[in-house]
Amino acid sequence: MVASHQKQMLAWERDRQRLLTLEQKCTRLQGEVKNRNDQVRSLTTRLKVIQSQDQSKSCALQTNSETVGTTL
Repeated sequence: MVASHQKQMLAWERDRQRLLTLEQKCTRLQGEVKNRNDQVRSLTTRLKVIQSQDQSKSCALQTNSETVGTTL
């Protein structure tokens, strides 16, 4: 009976340690996901700004080309 109880206690302790390890890993991974999401958000914003600048430059180039074309 005592051996069975000790065996159960050891199994419980092993499970408890495994659970604590998994909780720590989960917390660490959640932090990494948050950081990656922040990076993606930042890069997406930068991409939108760059695309907008590119579009503005393309419009300006087209306008200048049309102006040069009409003066020739």
